[in-house]
Amino acid sequence: VNTEIVNIQLLSGSAEIFGVPFPEEKTFTWGQGDKIAIFTWYGCQLRVSGLQPEGLSEVYIAEETPLLSYVNTHVQLEARRDHAASILSRAVKEGESDGGKYISVDSTGMLQPIATGPRIIVCGPVDSG
Repeated sequence: VNTEIVNIQLLSGSAEIFGVPFPEEKTFTWGQGDKIAIFTWYGCQLRVSGLQPEGLSEVYIAEETPLLSYVNTHVQLEARRDHAASILSRAVKEGESDGGKYISVDSTGMLQPIATGPRIIVCGPVDSG
């Protein structure tokens, strides 16, 4: 067994690595010094082999996670986008403006959305989000 690498395999349950699903029965390999985070909503069983415990800098089960906040933010943004889309859809079906609150009429008489829901841009280094 190579003690410079760590092999992790998901045996049961579900998990993700930085938001990407961790496929069951597939072994992933990382080198010493790599930093990873495995998250599960409902629990999982992992097989870890390779790197000896003294080579691991930190292994822990966190009691708190920001992932719930991320999901809640996503749900709220999607709800606002859906609301904006329904307003636009209703105005287009009715063929009339809403007085300029969400829909305007351009110079050709076509309805144009003023609001399409929130948009997000994440700026920063590679691991910003």
